[in-house]
Amino acid sequence: MSRETRPGGTYLRIIESSLQLFNEQGERNVSTNHIANHLGISPGNLYYHFGNKDEIVVQLFKRYSEELQTYLTQTELPDDIAKMTTYMAGVYRVLWAYRFLFSDVNALLMRSTELLGEHNQFTRGAADYQAAAEIERKRHYRN
Repeated sequence: MSRETRPGGTYLRIIESSLQLFNEQGERNVSTNHIANHLGISPGNLYYHFGNKDEIVVQLFKRYSEELQTYLTQTELPDDIAKMTTYMAGVYRVLWAYRFLFSDVNALLMRSTELLGEHNQFTRGAADYQAAAEIERKRHYRN
């Protein structure tokens, strides 16, 4: 088991605490020192796992995109209004969990070429998913 996936490990604690702090205080208002202090670890311990705050943001974006894609691909498309409400509530739960990403997405993307690459890959995947969903919907209504 890698240090990244070990339950209760410092890496995951940094990721989870960063998400909490970014959502509560805004990503721009939280430094790596704030995160380390919140966790009761030294900044050096944090830097052992992440070279800088942008690396944490990239990992959080990867988690967000994986969670959203998993939800979209594993959840049946709704065929009535009641199911659509439930379906959209699931989408919004994921968006809310990572809400800091949307407060100033352009600044985040301009700061990190790695994040920009991840974002571009995600949006291309979303477009592919949308096209597949449209084909499925047309197939469903023909039958």
